[in-house]
Amino acid sequence: MFMKKANLFVLVLLMAGSAGFAQPTTATAPTLAVSSTTVLASTKPVSDSMRQMVHKIFKRGRLYSTLGAFAGATVFGSSLGYIIGGHSDWTTGVDLSMGASAASFSVANMIQFNRRHERKVIAALERGEPLPESMAYWVSLLGKRDMKRVLSR
Repeated sequence: MFMKKANLFVLVLLMAGSAGFAQPTTATAPTLAVSSTTVLASTKPVSDSMRQMVHKIFKRGRLYSTLGAFAGATVFGSSLGYIIGGHSDWTTGVDLSMGASAASFSVANMIQFNRRHERKVIAALERGEPLPESMAYWVSLLGKRDMKRVLSR
């Protein structure tokens, strides 16, 4: 029983520190009326600080997703052990569903924060496009100073 409560406590702590519970911040960038050939032809280098901030978003997203997947799998496995051992009640079903949902959401975020997607976002920034809305949501993973730099771009 102690292990079950300890796993639940760890899961709650990880969920409380997760970016999924932070308020979303959307970045708005001015739109320019240019043709698609001009956009493809004009690539400008992204500043090192902007590149580092995007990398930091993806790095922290991968870290938090991995921790969430591990915590969800731990709660899921623990509750499955209680079910197999015959010591289950209604709370075990709740733990089972919470662990499965935490693990599945975290795996989905691991897919969103993979390195290939990071390279695509940086390439889009080099073409002059704004930070994608799906990534602007995660800007809250940055500190206040870095957040102002990303949103003012």
